[in-house]
Amino acid sequence: MRGVGPAGLIEKGDEISCYTRHLGDLFAAAGIENTEENRKKADGFIREIMAMKEEGYPVVWREVKSRLADPDKSLELAHQLHQAFAKA
Repeated sequence: MRGVGPAGLIEKGDEISCYTRHLGDLFAAAGIENTEENRKKADGFIREIMAMKEEGYPVVWREVKSRLADPDKSLELAHQLHQAFAKA
């Protein structure tokens, strides 16, 4: 099965693309090109921004969706993501 590691767990690389591929509007608002490489970077930055580095992707995605539903929080997340990419 694609994306399943030796212990039957979904490998981290596949987890990353699972929710980040739905962030086209966030990437556009942050002025970031929506590529696979940038989605992987964004996952790390988003987890850092939200202090969720060790959380599984469903928990992170739930929080991201919550922030995206609020216009002010969505704009703030886009700004923080833009800054994270600028510093990288």
